[in-house]
Amino acid sequence: MGDRDAARAGYAAVLPTDNWYAALAAARTGQRFAPMLQPLPRDDAEYARVAAAPGLVRTRELILSELPSEANLEWKVAFDALTPTQQLQAIRLASGWGWHLQAIAAAARLGQFNDYELLYPRPYDAEVRRGAELTGLPPALIYAIIRQESLYRADAASSANAYGLMQLLLPTAQATARRTGLPKPTRTSLLEPSVNVPLGSSFLRYLLDRADGQWPLAIAGYNAGPAAGAALARTGTGRDGRVGREHSVQRDARVRAARALALAGVRVADGPQAARHVGVARRRARTGRVRRGIVGRRSAAVQHTVSDRVPKHPAAHR
Repeated sequence: MGDRDAARAGYAAVLPTDNWYAALAAARTGQRFAPMLQPLPRDDAEYARVAAAPGLVRTRELILSELPSEANLEWKVAFDALTPTQQLQAIRLASGWGWHLQAIAAAARLGQFNDYELLYPRPYDAEVRRGAELTGLPPALIYAIIRQESLYRADAASSANAYGLMQLLLPTAQATARRTGLPKPTRTSLLEPSVNVPLGSSFLRYLLDRADGQWPLAIAGYNAGPAAGAALARTGTGRDGRVGREHSVQRDARVRAARALALAGVRVADGPQAARHVGVARRRARTGRVRRGIVGRRSAAVQHTVSDRVPKHPAAHR
């Protein structure tokens, strides 16, 4: 305790890890966090050979035939038969097909995480732009939620009956539609990006406003329900975004919030104001001064690179 040199050395050791904790360490040492971009090697001749491999040709045909389970099985057998060099090109191949989930999974299997263009694609720009225009949210944050919730699968359906790119429950989506004046969705229409993304963005905007601009609480509430966001505020997020007590739901919500914020490209601010904001949130939680389950004022611990605070957006509350 009190050993500043040891603390700086510890933060410096975390910086190269290129994740949420690296971003926190950069903030504590007064540095701007810069991701380490490492594109996958390109070998066009090898890529062509991989694309012509019979197993991957069959995989592509199964995808086009809308047989995802069969495509996954065919991919696994074909991918395992490739050399390590060919496997890297197969990741590029899957990404080029728009099979982002498989490309990201294969890259993770090979320990490849820093080709940001390939592993953090933006295939739904029109829908995300509409969500951003409707709510005033940064497109990067909307894409972060899409990647975190569904890995870009428009037809994703969870065991909890959440649907589509932004994994919306039907009652939540219908309530959001009523609140914002958007058309009432059905389970089927939630699988359409043009329906799902504006509704998901509007719901996130609603939670963010309820959280007084505190992104971690809003994202936790988006994934695990407003009660999870309130629990995080009650237990305290700490000056650097850490949670004091980690029950299973809170821990999962915290991890998802941290990942989504990291995906969105955030900077973490430090300073005496941060502790004060967290203290306000905790006092409000103890005294019951809450807003529909999400409590507190904006934390100075996490701020977006584009603006200090995402302002309330009247279009999200028509």
